[in-house]
Amino acid sequence: MQNRLLLLCFLFGGTSIIAQDCFFEFKYKRNIQLASVSGTLEAGTIAIPFNTKELVDAGKLAPDGSDLRVVNEACEPLPFFVQGLADRDANVLYVKTPEFTTSGITIQLYYGGDGSQSSVIDGLATFDFFDDFEDGVIDDTKWEPVGQHSLYAEVDGELRFTGVFGNGGIFQYAAPRVGYTGPVTFDFAANANNSQVYGIGDTADLQRVGLRYDSGAQSYDTLDIIALMSDTLSGGFNPGLMYPFIQVPRNDLNIMSVSGFIDANKHLNFTRTTNYSTGSENLDTLTITQMEFDALRPFFSSFSTPIKIEYVGIRAALSADPVITFGDEMMVITDALSNVIEVPGLSVFPNPANRSINIKCDRQLPAELTLFDSFGRKIRHYLVTDQTIDVSDLPPGSYLLQMQFDEGLAVRKLQIVR
Repeated sequence: MQNRLLLLCFLFGGTSIIAQDCFFEFKYKRNIQLASVSGTLEAGTIAIPFNTKELVDAGKLAPDGSDLRVVNEACEPLPFFVQGLADRDANVLYVKTPEFTTSGITIQLYYGGDGSQSSVIDGLATFDFFDDFEDGVIDDTKWEPVGQHSLYAEVDGELRFTGVFGNGGIFQYAAPRVGYTGPVTFDFAANANNSQVYGIGDTADLQRVGLRYDSGAQSYDTLDIIALMSDTLSGGFNPGLMYPFIQVPRNDLNIMSVSGFIDANKHLNFTRTTNYSTGSENLDTLTITQMEFDALRPFFSSFSTPIKIEYVGIRAALSADPVITFGDEMMVITDALSNVIEVPGLSVFPNPANRSINIKCDRQLPAELTLFDSFGRKIRHYLVTDQTIDVSDLPPGSYLLQMQFDEGLAVRKLQIVR
């Protein structure tokens, strides 16, 4: 990496066009600006909406995400996690970031490799607790089943659980062996139905709060009531609280996020419930005064068809949401520099240019010419039929000319002045 960067700086005279590109083996990049609404936002893991299906369908991103990289402005890698890239147009990219202020920071996404890249997706480095159930064996140091079960296994990259229904009770559950007083955020992808319930539970006893459907009383796919559970013998009871009241299509592996903390009275406070898959969320605070909690963890239960959990990530809840601004997708103009050639007698003049440039070389003119601006964006593509190229409509600034010859590419820096 360092050797290639030094070479490129030599080729282009240290131009800022090259300094901003952290990788040369990827075709595309996109900047994402993160800013605090006020003051300093602490370091932590941020959930960023990401339409991965569109990129995979367009052939720009590998279905397994092996050609995806996330870095800061200094080209230092940032831990990240994303899953189900080929199937989700409303996906989530989780990125662990340093603290930042209202002036913000910029992270860069690179993608579009040549197939030789290995995945650097790392949930363990991104979350405080993480499991994606890909190895086919339940880690007993991370998980425990509570109550009897007819199914408790990792199958096809999912944790699947079904409790025994009947004399053994109802809504036995699986839960990670962790506990938090908060503020904490539980991220997971899981299905839900009347017989499949998830929520927040206590670590000291069986008390837990399940997020449930009111049998379609409001809307068939509205997760609209809570169930207070204190055993595995019943489905709990609804205290009449309509929460979270968000759209969660039944049986789908929705990408969910539930945040909460324990207050001084040992009461559980829900502060956020989000379904990233539908864009539906509830940011109201709900305090559960009917129960006392010692430490929080998510739970997943079912007494019929299995509940399926694709991944679970736990992170500290941030004090506020950042402002997320997406930049345009740009081509990484250095991705083809491995094919750069020296063309005898090649010159581009005048440079600086005003209204036109001339291309001269000791051989046939290039067949094509591509012009990039200082942000790496492709702005012109010419089929070269004459040695003079009109640039009168371009604003002043620094540009890069990429000229396609039969043997490879030649590249020149161009300055336009008025």
